[in-house]
Amino acid sequence: MSNKTSILLIEDNAGQRRTLFDILTSRGFEMFVAENGAEGLALLKEKPVNLVLTDLGLPDISGIDILREVKAVYPAIQVIILTGSATFDSAVEATNLGAFSYLLKPYDIDQLLMHIQRAIEKQRVDEELRVSRQMLDDVTQGITESILLISMDYRILWANRTAIDQAGLTLDQIVGSSCYITIHDRGSACEPPAEPCPLREFLATGNSRTVQRRHDQDGNETVVEVNVYPARDKAGDI
Repeated sequence: MSNKTSILLIEDNAGQRRTLFDILTSRGFEMFVAENGAEGLALLKEKPVNLVLTDLGLPDISGIDILREVKAVYPAIQVIILTGSATFDSAVEATNLGAFSYLLKPYDIDQLLMHIQRAIEKQRVDEELRVSRQMLDDVTQGITESILLISMDYRILWANRTAIDQAGLTLDQIVGSSCYITIHDRGSACEPPAEPCPLREFLATGNSRTVQRRHDQDGNETVVEVNVYPARDKAGDI
């Protein structure tokens, strides 16, 4: 398989198709070309590509429909729409469907190249994030202790498989619910000192906390150790 960035160009104008093919090939891209939408979608099934450049007004399938199909079947592929007859509605629809950009013909080739480079960089970053999330999911799902990601207003944002099984709910039922409702069947946050809440103590002190809580599960009282640690973004914010 080639290590080059690959682009599928769908353009019914033969002159524009040849010009773009020559320019982008000379810039080191691996190019596949199609003169209509059906041919382009067929090529997508055969050729792994990073980016689709498609004309909006194709003779058989509109560029919007090409975009819709690409994002439904190949969501990682970036799409740039090229058109000589832009409308506000088509631009909004393209953006809402996930087009990376929408360029009006005749476009400046340097502008197009800039959009291509940015689209490819976005794909690279998205893939790195996907792999990172998958690795985190693989690790946490194998841990036999409950893990919950909880916002500072006590809402559950994510749970691993063990936490889901212990709650006896689905992930969709857990996410968005407050931890005190899901875990303790309470209407409000736990109150110290009788019911210590490590999240409350963390918010008050800014320090990671470990507490022991008594849980009643099916009539059996158990002691559970709860650890709270902050999850920070790149800026250091919790």
